[in-house]
Amino acid sequence: MRNCCLGCLALFLAFVIFVLILLSLSGLVQIPLLSRLLSGNGPDPSRVVALEPVDSKYFENFFKNAAEAHQTQIIVSENNLSYLINDFANKENNILIAEDKRTKGSQVALEDGYAELFYKPLSPRTALTIKIIPTSTGFKTQKIKIGKLRVPVFAANFLFSRFLDFSSMSNSSGVKSIKLEKGKVVIEIDPAFFKGENSGEAPVPFIPQ
Repeated sequence: MRNCCLGCLALFLAFVIFVLILLSLSGLVQIPLLSRLLSGNGPDPSRVVALEPVDSKYFENFFKNAAEAHQTQIIVSENNLSYLINDFANKENNILIAEDKRTKGSQVALEDGYAELFYKPLSPRTALTIKIIPTSTGFKTQKIKIGKLRVPVFAANFLFSRFLDFSSMSNSSGVKSIKLEKGKVVIEIDPAFFKGENSGEAPVPFIPQ
């Protein structure tokens, strides 16, 4: 009986230690000594993208102007896109937080054939890192990390298959395809979709507003 109790206690302690290690790697909870040892100062993006400011109507005007010029292709730089993503992250956190204390550093790094989204929430020692790759019909997630903890990708891929499918996007948003290249994203559009009476209201599903 005693050996059984000791065995159960050992299993319980092992489970607690395992959970503490996962929490420390994620950065969601700061655990004295363990968090510093496993996570350090938190995760970093693969490379830092310089932000180029644009106004909140950037994409609305961009798509509309491209349609009026009969363009079927538009190019968005990672610098502009990162600025909007970082601005969106700050707006999510800024209601009760002073400007100088808001978490910054959210961005997207675009490479040939994949993108790395680095999203910083309020906690300075964690971040959501998602590696996104194109498929024949849309996009899928290749890797997700919370802090420095790698997590399964099936949930994200389910959402991507629902909302970033090229065939459905073409019908609902005028976007025919999205190609990832070094430092930029190339978007094929249907100009007619953005030239109608409500063109300024046309949704752009993958871009934060």
